[in-house]
Amino acid sequence: MIRLFKSLLSGLLTLLAVSFLTFVLMKLVPGGPFDGDKALPPEIIAQLEAKFRLNLPWYEQYFGYIQNLVLNGDFGPSIKQIGRSVGEIIAQSLPVSLELGFYAITLSVLVGVTLGVTAAIHRGRWPDFTAMIVAISGISLPSFLVAALAILVFARYLGILPAALWDGPEHRIMPAIVLGLRPAAILARLTRSSVLEVLHLDYVRTARSKGLPPRTVLYVHVLRNAFIPVLTVLGPMTATVLTGSFIIEYVFSIPGLANHFIQGVTNRDYPLIMGVTLLYATFLVAANMTVDLLYGVIDPRMKETVKA
Repeated sequence: MIRLFKSLLSGLLTLLAVSFLTFVLMKLVPGGPFDGDKALPPEIIAQLEAKFRLNLPWYEQYFGYIQNLVLNGDFGPSIKQIGRSVGEIIAQSLPVSLELGFYAITLSVLVGVTLGVTAAIHRGRWPDFTAMIVAISGISLPSFLVAALAILVFARYLGILPAALWDGPEHRIMPAIVLGLRPAAILARLTRSSVLEVLHLDYVRTARSKGLPPRTVLYVHVLRNAFIPVLTVLGPMTATVLTGSFIIEYVFSIPGLANHFIQGVTNRDYPLIMGVTLLYATFLVAANMTVDLLYGVIDPRMKETVKA
């Protein structure tokens, strides 16, 4: 219980720090939300700034925003998307990003862990080399290049998958694979290194000397401990992937949070920038807290260490 309370307190302080830094950085960037509007009279700009509290000192704007968020759960109105609140925009677009992220992270775990384990148990042979070539390629190639090549091959030349949009099940395949490629490659390399390290430990040699089947040694004795470093990376990786990738959503014209965030940054839509940033930070904090709690489930020795 104490550990959970400390995690919650640490997470809240992290979110507060993220909100403050984001707000300060927005204010330091030259320009404002109405600078790009054509020929607006000064009195109209003054009325708009008063409506969105932009005429107040920066600290009053910040504390007013936090107070409204904490007490009412309100991210405020969008400055540039007239008549829409930030909460409404998030509620409409977040499910799309989460769905894409769910497909991508599921694919990443299945492919990455499988490739890593296969490479480890066949170290120095062709399955190892093949898996690592795939992993290195997935890490090295930028996402926008992989997305462009996928569209060129599977949509234009082969014509078996749609190039963009988010209309049917077939529209999910290519974005999910492209988004999941890099996390899968990272998990594959990390899993391989972790499994190789555990395979040389004394208790694994003891299990082999007792005549246990290789499959039992692998799944019962090796993977449980080898998965701990993977879990450490998987937490923040899941938070990042579940909220979608800006590049992937933009390239495939997916109506997720990415387009709104990019528009918010371009148009200086301060409430929208703050809302999306805090949402991403919340996912990241929640993922790290979950990983921290799962350590004790996977390896009870860690729980005892924390108690001590």
